Parts: sequence; C-alpha cells; structure tokens
Amino acid sequence: MYSKLLLPAFIGVLFLMFVNCTSSGNSNIAGGASDLEISACAIAGKAVDVYGNVLIGARVTLRPSDYLSGDSIAGGSLRKFADAVTDMFGNFRIDSIDTGSYSIEINFNDSIGTMSYVAISQRDRVKSLATINLLPLATISGSIDISKNSIYVNYSYIKIIGLERNVKPDSTGFYSVRVPSGRHHLYFQNDSSELIIHLGPGEPKTVDIRIRDNRKPNDPLTNDSIILRALLDSLDISQSAFDSVSRFDYGKLILLDLSKRGLQRVDMHLIRFPRLRQLYLNDNKLGDTFNLSPDLSRELERLDLKNNNIIKISNNISSLNSLQFLDLSFNRLTTLPPSITSLRLYTFDISYNAIDSTILSIDQINWLNANDPDWSSTQNKTQ
Repeated sequence: MYSKLLLPAFIGVLFLMFVNCTSSGNSNIAGGASDLEISACAIAGKAVDVYGNVLIGARVTLRPSDYLSGDSIAGGSLRKFADAVTDMFGNFRIDSIDTGSYSIEINFNDSIGTMSYVAISQRDRVKSLATINLLPLATISGSIDISKNSIYVNYSYIKIIGLERNVKPDSTGFYSVRVPSGRHHLYFQNDSSELIIHLGPGEPKTVDIRIRDNRKPNDPLTNDSIILRALLDSLDISQSAFDSVSRFDYGKLILLDLSKRGLQRVDMHLIRFPRLRQLYLNDNKLGDTFNLSPDLSRELERLDLKNNNIIKISNNISSLNSLQFLDLSFNRLTTLPPSITSLRLYTFDISYNAIDSTILSIDQINWLNANDPDWSSTQNKTQ
C-alpha cells in the first residue's frame, strides 16, 4: 500500500540478517552471586539496493528494545549497545550479544531506513529475519507548550523507546525528529508521559505537547512557532532566518521583524500571534492598500510600515487600541482612515507622503497636529 509513496529517486534496499548464537557457559555477574547462562550471539547482515548494488556506510544501530537514549542501563538490564557500519561489500557484523529483546535500526544517508525487533534466546542458533525494504524516513514534529514557565524547555527531551533519539526543542519549544516508518513509542521526559504513534513511509506528523504544570486544564496550547514557520514558508523566507526575525517570551511570539526583505505581499491573516507587541514591515514593496487583519494582536504596541509605497490604510486600524508607535513615513498616502483619530499614540510619523489637507476632516487635521506637529511641512517631498 506504500508503493505509491515511493519516488524513483528513492533506493529500495534489501536487508538480509542472520543471528548466530552459542552458549558461553556460566558467568558471574559483578555485585551478585548468581550463575547466569549468557548467550554469545553474532548478528551479521548485508544491505543492498534492488539492483543488487551494495550500500557502503549504512549505519546499523543495536539497542535493547526498552532503551531510552541517554540511559546507561535500560530496564535494569545490562545488555548490548552496539553500532556498526556496512563495509565496502555492504556487510556488517555485531558480536557478543546477550540474550534479550533488541531493536535494530538501519539508516542510509538519513533519507531511508528501517527498524526491526529481534529476540535472542538460549535456543537460538541461527535466526534469519525476513527481507526488509528501507523506506523513506518519516518526520515527527511539534511544539512543547512552555508558555507558563520557560524553564521547562531546558528539561523537555523527546525520546523514542528502542531508538537512539534524544531530541531537545529549540528556544520556542519546537522540535523535529526523523524516524523509520512503523509503530513508535514516544517518551516525553518533561512529565514522563508516553504516546504510541504509527507512521507511514515519508509521512510527516505533528505531535504537540502540553507540559503538566499549574495551569488551568483548558488553557490553549501555544503553536506560535508552528504558525511562524507557515508564515515564513508563505513568504519564501528561509527557515534559517527563524531566529533573526522573531523574539519569543515564554513560548509566545512578541516581536516579528520582516523588514528589508523585498516583500510585495504579506497575508496579514497569517500574522495571528495573540501576544505580538512589535511588528516591523518597513522597507518592503507592499504598495497600494494595506489591509489589517482582525486576527492581528490587540496587544500590538509598535507598527512600522515605513517606505512601502502604500497608498491607503484600511479603516480597521482603530482596533489596535494598544498601539503606541506608528510609522507611516515615506509612502504615497494622500489621506488617512477616519478611525485613526481614536488612536492615542506616543510616537507617530507621517512625513514624506502626499497628505492633502483639503480632503481631511477637521478631526483628522486636529489629530495630525497633535501627533505629528510638522506633518504639513514634510509632505510632497521626495526621499
């Protein structure tokens, strides 16, 4: 059923594995007097593509099936942790494996992979696993809610039982991890919660995490980092610019700087951050009418639209009743929206536009005189 998801560029891989076990007799375990019989097994295999070409340098990771990355002892047992790399013939071998249940992950170039479980017992001499195709890796990503107390982000690791995964979210609470397709058991270190998740080849899945603290049960989950990534994608801005355009406080976006990026459009409906206080859109090429979205934060204190060739500002600017700093300079405005007179600004700049006082109301003129006393003398001037 997954064949439709595979592109020709993906390499199908056959993974052939054999498990050889021999008894090592009685062994004394340090710190105890018991005699335990431990098997000395070797796992060997070969990775090839569908054309029979060997895969050189594929990573093979053997871990106890209950392993959590970063733990030296998994489930109280002293079992084998081992890594191997396929050689120039595509072969690998892991020796001296004790009895128990293990996960085996094969990963090639962080693009295709597989995960299998194998149980080693005293009765095993040669165990052969079925042929396995390495499929495109799936992606688990999401946001950890740290809006109440950002200190949690320092302890919020996401682990996957049986795999060598120990993922720490970034400063916004966002995390992302790639894994083989199949069934996975996620463990969230921040509150010891667990989750079973099923993934198809190449499937992306979002898992948002709410930390258990003293918030009310129905407090909304913060998704500001996810929304910001969607906004940057819509503007064709590289994800590497994430930290340079934003500032977060307790998981909430409070500053967004999209200035000087040559933007000709911004979908204001995507700027829906409830705690946003500063928005910089200056020195772009927005032009024509600048329409404010009803989703724009009512906590916005600073809005910079300087140098955008804007001709008209929408009348709903009055909804920004927390606004204190507004820069509309170096545009092509000839008038202002009537509702602007309801704003009580600390700083306002309307210089270098083309405001025509003959089409303004008395209330607008009085408001301009109070907020930018020099406005009249700075009109109709070039930059």
